[in-house]
Amino acid sequence: MLGSMEPCCGEHGGNYMRDGVWLTAGIFLFYCAYCDLRWGMISVKSCLIAAGAGIVLRAAGAPETVPVLMEWAAGLIPGVFVMGIAVGSREQIGKGDAWILLALGVLVGAGRCMGLFVTALVLSLPFSAVWHVACHWKKCGRNIFATPVKEEGQTAFPFAPGLLLAYVLWSV
Repeated sequence: MLGSMEPCCGEHGGNYMRDGVWLTAGIFLFYCAYCDLRWGMISVKSCLIAAGAGIVLRAAGAPETVPVLMEWAAGLIPGVFVMGIAVGSREQIGKGDAWILLALGVLVGAGRCMGLFVTALVLSLPFSAVWHVACHWKKCGRNIFATPVKEEGQTAFPFAPGLLLAYVLWSV
């Protein structure tokens, strides 16, 4: 349950602020999952709005500013890490996934963001395997050893739904 987690916003923020942050994160992840499945892309603007909402919600319930700033900075680490991989791999991992993790890190903090990320990776593994086999089968027919030709508009595996599923599992 949401009420069973330790306060993220200090003594005075209580459950109201924590639940507001988690509700905002849930709405944000639902929107990102929809966009990723529907169009195969993530809106940077929505990530910036979610991060801004996280800053406002968490600052409103924080009695001290310095620990909150440190937590926000730490919350950016998973997103920065994935953004580095996205740039280094020529977007084999999409930058949209990194933007989601950057906003999520601001919303829920570094520890929970990493937990959601790792959970989403584990949950997405079987789905991505099926996804890639199906895409390979579609391009190469039954010859599983053939190398598929990369086409314009090639579909990538949508990761945002995995983050949403991880969020739901962490929320119950």
